[in-house]
Amino acid sequence: MIPRSMAVGVGKGGVGKTALAVNVAANWAAIYDSRVLLVDCDTQASATTALGLAQHGDDGRSLYEAVLNSRPLEVLTRENVRKNSDRVAAEWAIDVVPAGEWTRRLARDLGPIAYSDGAGASEMVSAPFTASGYDVLVFDLPPTGQSPLADAVMAAAQTLLVPIGIQPGDLTGVPTLARQLDEDPSPTAILGVVLNAVPARSTRRLALARQMLAEMVGDGVVVFGAVIPEARAAMAMAFEQGLVISELYNWVAPLKVRQRQALPHSPPSERNVRGLRAALEQLTAEVHDRFMAAVSVPA
Repeated sequence: MIPRSMAVGVGKGGVGKTALAVNVAANWAAIYDSRVLLVDCDTQASATTALGLAQHGDDGRSLYEAVLNSRPLEVLTRENVRKNSDRVAAEWAIDVVPAGEWTRRLARDLGPIAYSDGAGASEMVSAPFTASGYDVLVFDLPPTGQSPLADAVMAAAQTLLVPIGIQPGDLTGVPTLARQLDEDPSPTAILGVVLNAVPARSTRRLALARQMLAEMVGDGVVVFGAVIPEARAAMAMAFEQGLVISELYNWVAPLKVRQRQALPHSPPSERNVRGLRAALEQLTAEVHDRFMAAVSVPA
């Protein structure tokens, strides 16, 4: 098991898990003054790119060497992880294990091991993090079932955050995931499900999604009260600029009309970014409380 770990993932892609992982990690560090490590396990390096670190990382080689060759894990530390960002003075700092081509190789080379010895693969991915000293380790995963690395990390993680949309097809994987974790000897506990990228004026669909989840999993899985609104413009600009939403808000909020008009791309409205920031902060608080309760329970 990876102590004090939280995997963010689900079997379905396109549900905004990377945005949640990055923003929850950043908020956690800022709000609770915590040492946070974000580990990008996605071969597409989405979290690495979202933080503006694509040109500053090692393409996942350190993680590869740590898992397969037992070498010390190297991270981008809080002292240098945001040096490339000169637009906003960061109010938070997290350490990052970046991803890239070597992450793809790790998933490939871990495959035969995981196929013959799933528990052994989980122990291998756990080893670099067992004495990390972090308050929380956040793992951004690709869709599970498609990557031996993602499956090994999920089996080794202490907790799991599950982001989903509100369409009926988005919900179907949750009962299967809950059942797999219940039947599997892994220690992973589902912290809860977060309804993500919810369109405006979707009150009826949102209520239906909550009802369907309740019928599917009963009291076995918590659905967080925080609902993350759909905010494509804000998420896209944050991704392009290598900012988290709290940083984007600090940049957008003071802009005057003429300043907005002078920009090459019109920024999202201050109101929309403010609402998104508030929802992410509420979610972080709920996840933090559930996480602290989960990790304080003796194994």
